[in-house]
This record gives sequence, structure tokens and C-alpha cells, in this order.
Amino acid sequence: MGNSININLPENMPVGCGCTACAGLGNGPRMIDVQNEAYQDAAIIASTDRADDILTPYSQGAGDGSAITLEYKFHTEYQSYWSLDPNFRYLNIFMTEFSSMQKSAVRNMFDNIESFTNVTFVEVSGDADPDIGFINAWDSSFNSSLVASAYYPTGWQGAGDVFVNTISSYFSQAPVEGDYAYFALMHEIGHSLGLQHTFDAGLTGAENTEQFSVMAYDTNIWGSIGEAGYVDAKTYMLYDIYSLQQLYGVNYDYNSDDTTYQIMEGEAYTIWDGGGNDTLDASYLDVSVTLNLGEGTFSSVGGLSNNIAIAFGAEIENASGGSADDILYGTDESNFLIGNDGDDHLYAYDGFDILIGGAGNDTYYYSGGYDFIEEESGVDTLKFAAGIMPTDVLVFTNSISFVSMVGGIDFANINDIEFFEFDGYDPMDLATLLSFSQVSDDDFFLATDISEIFDGGTGTDTVDYSLSSVGVFIDLENDYAFGGFADGDTLISIENVSGSNDANARDKIFGDANDNVLSGFAGNDFLEGGAGADVIDGGEGYDYARYTRSDAGVTINLTTNVNTGGHAEGDLLYSIEYIEGSAFGDHITGGSTAEKLYGRDGDDVFIASAGDDQINGGDGRDAVYYSTSLSGITSDLVTGSTYSAEFGNDRLSGIEIIYGSDNSAARDKIFGNDLDNELYGQAGDDFLEGGAGADIIDGGDGDDYARYTRSNAAVTINLATNVNTGGDAQGDLLYNIELIEGSAYGDHITGANIAEKLFGLDGNDTFAGSGGNDRLNGGNGEDTLDYSAATSSVRIDLLDGKATSTDFGEDRLFSIENVYGSNDSSVRDRIYGDDQDNKIYGQAGNDILEGGAGADIIDGGEGSDYASYIRSSEGVNINLKTNVNTGGDAQGDLLYSIEYIRGSNYADNITGSDSNDNIIGESGMDIIKGGDGNDRIRGREDNDTLTGGSGSDDFIFELAGALTSVDTITDFNLAEGDTIDIADILTGYDALTSAITDYVQITDNGTDSFVAVDVDGGADNFVQIAVLSGVTGLNDEDQLETNGALITV
Repeated sequence: MGNSININLPENMPVGCGCTACAGLGNGPRMIDVQNEAYQDAAIIASTDRADDILTPYSQGAGDGSAITLEYKFHTEYQSYWSLDPNFRYLNIFMTEFSSMQKSAVRNMFDNIESFTNVTFVEVSGDADPDIGFINAWDSSFNSSLVASAYYPTGWQGAGDVFVNTISSYFSQAPVEGDYAYFALMHEIGHSLGLQHTFDAGLTGAENTEQFSVMAYDTNIWGSIGEAGYVDAKTYMLYDIYSLQQLYGVNYDYNSDDTTYQIMEGEAYTIWDGGGNDTLDASYLDVSVTLNLGEGTFSSVGGLSNNIAIAFGAEIENASGGSADDILYGTDESNFLIGNDGDDHLYAYDGFDILIGGAGNDTYYYSGGYDFIEEESGVDTLKFAAGIMPTDVLVFTNSISFVSMVGGIDFANINDIEFFEFDGYDPMDLATLLSFSQVSDDDFFLATDISEIFDGGTGTDTVDYSLSSVGVFIDLENDYAFGGFADGDTLISIENVSGSNDANARDKIFGDANDNVLSGFAGNDFLEGGAGADVIDGGEGYDYARYTRSDAGVTINLTTNVNTGGHAEGDLLYSIEYIEGSAFGDHITGGSTAEKLYGRDGDDVFIASAGDDQINGGDGRDAVYYSTSLSGITSDLVTGSTYSAEFGNDRLSGIEIIYGSDNSAARDKIFGNDLDNELYGQAGDDFLEGGAGADIIDGGDGDDYARYTRSNAAVTINLATNVNTGGDAQGDLLYNIELIEGSAYGDHITGANIAEKLFGLDGNDTFAGSGGNDRLNGGNGEDTLDYSAATSSVRIDLLDGKATSTDFGEDRLFSIENVYGSNDSSVRDRIYGDDQDNKIYGQAGNDILEGGAGADIIDGGEGSDYASYIRSSEGVNINLKTNVNTGGDAQGDLLYSIEYIRGSNYADNITGSDSNDNIIGESGMDIIKGGDGNDRIRGREDNDTLTGGSGSDDFIFELAGALTSVDTITDFNLAEGDTIDIADILTGYDALTSAITDYVQITDNGTDSFVAVDVDGGADNFVQIAVLSGVTGLNDEDQLETNGALITV
């Protein structure tokens, strides 16, 4: 092979055609002999089960059904990359560009593919590298029998290219639709798009022929090449279309309007139709035709068998025969079949069908549904499907109905049918049929487009307006009839009415007090039975069953079809998508499809069901129950959106009350609106939010939330009293609620005497303590915990997140900044802040308060209260007189109503107020100044400097720490009544029996006095504990004890 390139062949680069069979070696293309196969049966219906077996692993693009644009090119010369294939059979010296007719054929084929897929083909030229290339070529053996070949779309540069041997006796440079050259070119393009041979896919029999796919080799089903009347497929066929749609999507826009397909002789093709009301028209042919309207079916025209197919997914509704003897097959949809001249056979199935045989001896086949038959002349026969007996038939003036099956036949004139045939019976005329038919006073009237009087007399009588193309308005109770064929009509003693069968027509039919049967047929109809046990059948379309005239509430159940109360008593509803209730309290249950349920006036109850329903309560207080949902619902009465896995996406309006799932494993999320709602969570852990309005919120079983996240103002919630005010909580009543979630504002939330979770969210919230082990979360903002109501002492530690009391149990705290202790004067609270800027209020009682880090406000309130800094990580500077406090945890603190100061374990500087203060230094070398007033000062550990200030001050020494440090008292003054208290140290001292000098020794040292103690009273082991600066002459310990200046016990 010329122009050899030393490059390895890429993997997965198979040639689509070119095998022995495809090459046509021998005397021509290989013919597969198929005789007496099932495809020759005119009523054959194909299945999609194997329709896509001709797909390969290869495709242009992703091949996932998405739209794609493909470029194609008509090469003018040899392409060097073809030599990458070591098996390349063509010689570049024998390559020529496609002729104009070849190019036109390719473009026509691509138009055909575009009509049923989402492929867009773009022709390119010049140096463009196409997805599909075309060229004429002879092979290296000068084989004139090789027809054509192509590469699969495997991704290399030559993938998808098509080669045609125009010297072949089976190919020319002038292909036309229906000849072998055109068929072979379609075949190769099929390979370039990813299709394989039918026989390679394992298809046999008719499926391995051109009838099903152009990827077959058997093309002799419609004659042999060279014979008169021989024809090949002019389009891609049934399996080709289905397979290519799997790869490249479906074009539903093609012929999506009402389309008429004119049937011609001598052609083989498949019809793809995107929608509309469509017709197969053979009316101008004088040869027999068999027309089959169903998808995946075949029609036969003239001398060809099964030469026209309807693609899978396409719907054709109507058929018209020619002047010869024709066979017309309908579908289960509504069809219009016209036989025209000749002895025609018309097959009707389910649906509403119109059958017009025309001239000739015609035969009609009935198997179900509603049919209308109009006959002109000839000896005509109506055949009934097996299983329908003459005794099943009820014959009326111009109609037939059945004793125990749905359906019927209307006639333009029943006398135009000469024979009626039933399985197992000889053909019978109308008189014979009447001898079998059950005697009935029930009349059937088929309305026409003239003004008519229908008088049913006795029996149950029906007027049928199905032929009207315009909706009718019939009111049996008030004797109204107008619109469409009903204009000018009078209905007397009529019990049953059928409306128009036009999908664009809307009927409005009202019954009376009798047991009516109202049938809407096609279109979106309004049906109201009135009193009586009525049968209301909407038929096709979106249909209403109404109870607007009922004098009492109705109970409707579209699931069980058991309907009671008012005008619904005994009614049976079929094909109803919309229920409109009465002016009273109705109870309405939907079915398994998407419905609209409207309660109108009264307090209505709706039971939710499967399907995406629209539920409108109308006036009154209306409720929807989702109790039977196994999964939780999400419902928002503001937007009307409600979802559950079982019941789908419902739309609610005019609903005030909603019940969630009663499954304990399900969590509901229910949001009210601005009305006074009632929200019931029932079983499970539910989220309930009433919104504005005075709502009833009942969580039911489980741990349930009452939420106020949508409130536009702060709320006050009290689960103990159930008095709730402010914002969306105004007037709310809460039951079985374990969790409260507040608003974005400053809320006030009080729990009940059970364990609850209370969330403040945003805003400065206040939580009032209550019984139970609660979890309190302030969220954002400056939030407060209020234990004022406690009658026992409380211990609150914001750093540890705990609050305990005998009254309120053990609470867990999160994001709480401020605390109010008990307001009971008989109890002592212990309250500790955290690293935030806390506000701590001790209120009544002698409380111990510690702010922790942060600039805290510490207010002792009534009683003798401590401000403690024992947890501070460094020394503090406290000044009760100026209230300027710095250092360590005191930085920025403000202290109010504090009688006791307890320092840190580091060097503190503490100054008292002008009142009587109690100051404790703790560890560290503290400087303590009592200020004015009668102060009590404890330095405790380390060498402290103590100044009492004016007033009678007590300097108190304790055993723990006093013996290891020496405090300095700077202003000890007997005249002011100062005292030294060492009672805690002298544990063995007895004032009546012990000598004070054995335990205490005060000596002068210059201008100062040293104070020493002997703990065991041996007078031989004195340890100095204090220096009285600037004071001497206090050597008479006995006198000091007697005067009360030295406190020993």
C-alpha cells in the first residue's frame, strides 16, 4: 500500500462494513432468504425489547442521548491518516469526489436523521477535519463487487469515514430514494454513527431484514434487484430510528402539529411524528392498503407487504383508505377511521373512535371503548370480540350498550348495519339481535347539531352529546340546555347525560334528585350530580365533581370511592381530578393522583393522599391531616408548599389547621401563617411555628419544638402558665412542647416543670428558671438567666455551663451572659461568670458572686454579698469607693451592693468603701485598705499590708496561712476600737484556764509592735504573725484581751 507510515494502529478502530458479506464478494450483495416470516403478517406489532441490539460501544460524542453537532465533508483526495490502518484496502489513485447527486443524497439522509434525533449536521470543506468524511474509491483488487464500507466512530482521525465503490454493478454516482445505492449509503452512514449489522447483533427472521433496519443485508423482501417494482427503504427504519434516538436524543419538535401523511405506492419507509393529531391518508389510491396506526406497527400498500412502519414513540390518530378493499387498524387512543369505497375492514379498540366505512360491504370490529359508526351503502357487518355475547347487548334506537361492561356504540343509523356477528353464533340481522337483547324501557339518544326534544318517558334514559365539538351546559334540575349541540334542546325525563368528547370542550352538567350518570368524556368538565346516588365519570382531561348545591356537608373519599353525606350519599366518582365541596363542613380524601380539593364554606377536613395535590379550604376553619404519612412532612402555610415522601408536593391555601405525621420515627416541620392556626405535630420529634395570629401549637408525642424564628418582634413564652405574648406568640397556646426556639429579638422564655430545651437565637433574651433539667441556649446577643423565683440557693457557673438548685434541678447553659440569682433572702447563691462581659445579680440573700474575665457588672442586691476574684489568673485592683477596678478578672468590673471582697491568689490592691466592708486578701502580698466604716480585714496567706482606715476595724488572722506570713497593719488604733482577732489560731486556748501570755506575745520593736503567737500555749515557740506599724506600748496582752482589743475566742 502506497504512502506507508510506520505508526502502530490505534486500538478499537474497527471498520463498520467491508467484511466478506458487506463487500459483496461473488455475484452481488449477499441476500438472506426469508420466507413466510412473521413480518408478512399485516397486524405485526414490534417490541423495543431488541430494537437497540444494533448499537455498538461506539458513538459520535457521548452517546448519552444529549444533543450534538456533527461536521461532515466530501473529500476531494486521499487523506494520509487512512494509512494508519494497515488493512486499508483502497488506492489513492482511484479516489474521486462525490458527485452532486451523491452529495444531495447524503444531505437528504442527514435531514432524515435530524428529523428524529437531536443531531445537527454541518457541511464543511477545505482543511476542516470532519466527524464524517465521504469519498469514492476502488479497492486494491479492482473488485467491482465491493459496494461500500465505513469506519465506526472510535475516536481516531479516520473514524466515521465512508467509502463508496462507484464502479460496482450495485452502486452508481446517481443514487435516488428507494434504490440499492441509496440504501447502501444509508447503511454505511449507520456504521459511522455507531450501528452494527443486524446479524452481528444476533437478530434473525424478519428482524434481520430491511423491513426493520437498513443495517440488514437482506434487501429482497420487496423484490430483487433488477426486477420490476423492486424497492429499497428510502428512510432509516424502525430499529434504526429507535437506536439512534438512544444515542442522540429524540426530536419531538418534528411534525409536532397536525400532520397528514399521504401514502403512495412503491415506497418503503418509517414515519416519525413529534405530536399533534395526525392522519395516514391513502384516499387517492386505487389499490388495497392495510394501515396500522400503532407505534412499532407496519402497514402494507399495494403489492408491498409491511413496507411502512410507525416509529416507536410516535402516535398517529387517524387513517383514510382508498377506493379498493382496505384494512384499517386503530389503537387504544381515540381514532378516526374512514374506509371510503371498497369492502373495508375497520378495527376499533379502546378510546372514543369514529368509524365511517363509506361505500362497499364494510366490516366493523368492536372490542371495547366508545365507538360511533356511520355507514353509507352496501351489506355491512359489525363483529364483536370474543367474550361478548348477544345476551350482553342492550339495543336502543341508534345505539348499543352493554349489561355489565363499560362502553358502547352509537350509530348514525343502526339500520345501515345488515349483520351482527358474535363468536359462536351465525351472523344475525337487527331483528334477531333484538330477540337476544334484554327488554328495557331505558332509552339512549345521540344528540346532533339541530334543536331536539328528548323525552325519555319511563326507565333510565340517556342523552349523549359526544359528537359536539363545543362544550354543553346541561342542568337537569332546572331544565337548562345550551352550548354546542345542546342549543335549543329540551330534555324530559332524562336521568343520564354524556358531554362532548372533544378535548378542547368543557362541559357543565348538573343532575337532579334522581340517580344520575354524568359522563364528561374528553375535556376539562364540571359535573354535579345533585341529590341521589350518582355515577360521575370525568373521562379524559381534568374534571370537577362539585357539591355546591348540597344541603349538608359531604364526605368524599377518592381512594375508597365510598362517599356519604348530603348530595354525595351513594355517589361513585371516576376519573375525577377536582373536588369542590359544599357550603358546610366537608370531609374530603384524595386519591393516588394529583388532584385539586376545594372545601368552599364551612369547617372542612382534608385527608392527604398520594399525588401532588392542591388543597383549598375556602372559608371557615379548615384542616389537613397528614397522619398516615410514614415520613415527616414539611409544610408552610405562608407559601402553601407541603411535601412528604409518600404524598408528594401539595399546595395548600385557605388552611388554618394542619396535622403532621403520626409516625414516631418521622419529624414534621410545620409553619403557620398570619391566621389563628392550629398545628399538631402528633408522634415524632417535630418543629412547629405558628407565625402571627393566636395559634394552638400541640407537639403531641416526642420531643417537639415551638419556634418563633419568623416573628418580627420579641416574644414572651411561659410554658408553666401557658400565657404567651408579644410578636408571633401573642395569644398562642402551647401543649406538649419540650423545646422553645425564640425570635431574632429580645425574648423572655420561661419553662415548665419538665426537662426542656430553650433557645433564644438572636436578641437579648431572658430565661426564667423552672423545674426540670433544662438546656438553655441564649444564642447571639446579651442573654440573661433569671432564677429570681428560686426558693433554694442556686449555684450557677457560666464557665462550666451548669446551674443547679433544689427547685429547678440541674440546667445546662450555653451563650448566657447575665444571671439573676434567687430573690429569697434566706438563701445564699453562688454565681460564677465566664470570659464574657457578664452581669451578675445576687438579689436578696447573702450571695457569693464572681464575674470571671471580662468587664462585669456584679450587683449583690440585698444582704451581705461577696464579690470574689479567687479564679483570677493575676492580681486585681479593687476600689469600692471609686468603683474603678482593674487588673486580672477585675478589669473593667463595676461592683454594686457588695459587702465582701475576696481577692485573688496573687498580689491584690483592695480598697473598701465608706461603709462597713469585709475584705479577704487570699494568697499573694496584698494591699488592703478598709476605708471609712467598721471594716473586717483578712490578709490570709503571704505578707500583706493592711490599713483599716477610720472606724472600728477588725484585723482577722486565721490558722491557714497566718503562721507562714507576717502582715503589716499600718494604722492600728485602740482609740478607734480596732481589734486583732486571732481566735482561729488559738485552737487550744481556754480564756478561763489558760494564761494569755503563754499564747500571745506583743513586743515593742522601735516604733512598731510585733505580734507573735504560740499555737500550743507552751510560751516557748512564738511565731510572728503581724507588725503594728507606728504603735508601741501594747505589752499587756491580758489587758488587751479584757478590753476586747485582742480577740482570742
